[in-house]
Amino acid sequence: MKKFGAYAFVFLFSYVLLFFGVFTWIVPKKTVSQNEKRKLATFPRWSLDNFFHGKFTDSIAVYFADHFIYREEWISLAVQTHQLKGIQIEKVKVYQNQNLLDGDVKISDNLLQEDTTSNHKNSSKTEIHYQTSTDQNYAITEKTYLDSLQEQGVGRTSNNVFICNGKGFQFFGGNHQLAKHFAKVVDRYATQNPEVKVYAAVVPSNAEFYLPQKYQKLKRSECANIEATNQALIKGIGVDICKEIYEHLDEYLYFNTDHHWTGLGAYYGYVAWCKSAGFEPVTLDKMKRKVIKNYYGTLYHLTQDPELAKNKDSVEYYKSDVKTKTFYWLENQMNKAYSGTYLVEFAGSATAYGVFLGADYPLMHISTDLQTNRNCLIIKNSYGNPFTTYLVNHFDNIYAIDYRYYHQPLNQFIRDKKITDIIFLMGVFSTNTPQHVRKVEVLLKKEQVTSGK
Repeated sequence: MKKFGAYAFVFLFSYVLLFFGVFTWIVPKKTVSQNEKRKLATFPRWSLDNFFHGKFTDSIAVYFADHFIYREEWISLAVQTHQLKGIQIEKVKVYQNQNLLDGDVKISDNLLQEDTTSNHKNSSKTEIHYQTSTDQNYAITEKTYLDSLQEQGVGRTSNNVFICNGKGFQFFGGNHQLAKHFAKVVDRYATQNPEVKVYAAVVPSNAEFYLPQKYQKLKRSECANIEATNQALIKGIGVDICKEIYEHLDEYLYFNTDHHWTGLGAYYGYVAWCKSAGFEPVTLDKMKRKVIKNYYGTLYHLTQDPELAKNKDSVEYYKSDVKTKTFYWLENQMNKAYSGTYLVEFAGSATAYGVFLGADYPLMHISTDLQTNRNCLIIKNSYGNPFTTYLVNHFDNIYAIDYRYYHQPLNQFIRDKKITDIIFLMGVFSTNTPQHVRKVEVLLKKEQVTSGK
């Protein structure tokens, strides 16, 4: 009887493995995991060399691991099961994710390339004492892809994602010495381009405003660091985004599942810049508001956290009536311009943040019909994508450069394009990361003439 039971168990186990193996083989295969924001493994090519060195069988294992039937459901179940360990007094979790240290997670979904495209031929400071809000009601929970996850380096204290009450946070670890160094770099741009107004618009993260007070000691003050940058500027002009954000904390300014600010948060950053630049900001009621619902952002995709899954976001954007034409360049194809649009309105839920500019292109040129005789160069990372969309209300030309992927000199570019305003729009993690500031600095030091429309 015992032998029969053993045979039955072996038969049943083998049958289950065979069933899942065959079913995995015959079902249609996905090419991309939307949950993990990565390409899935393709079936390996056969060769004797790969076979005898074990590469073929290793690749087969990776292929089946990526395409196992109901794979994402199994991952979700495993995460939820892990959450049942121990006693949870408060919904606080810390995730260690190596992706945060491996490098910048880029918004690489080229939404404009997925659409039908046509090629274009080559072509006075306010004194303010910053204190963190303790009002728990400010934790917005509206039920409503991808750049750098607050960029790597000195600007973070660890590779942790901190989950608290259904929102994802990261802890800031910069210092005032780094903040002042960034101010010196901004001042160099102003010194070498004396007829151009140069602005430093540094963006704080959600942790500065919405992280509960008892956890604030785990991080350093972002707004105090930004203030140190602004006060150190000599020729550059500081933008006090923190002050503007503080006045609207009960609005939907930051995502729950993503490290970026929302379209509305970026709007108030734009308002802060207008106050520094002497422009009248376009009010929200003068633009058309649109929303893409059911968005899961970078922090969710890195953690697969069930609490974040319950707190999905929406991506709202505001469309101006200004007529525009848009061209963009790819990192290794700077001699070829593509026609596009600065608001990619066909972006779906999975790539919703890509509605802003489409991706992290090294260079994008947006021209308008305003005839203001003003031309703007915005030097940014992905925090600047939604911010850039509001600049069409004030300039004839906007040149958006992502300093991480643009490798050509800027001084001659600034002269050739008759730039009147330069805006540095970066997250505070980036301005406190020497690798990022160095990339911005190097662009100024190059002397060759750049290309681009």
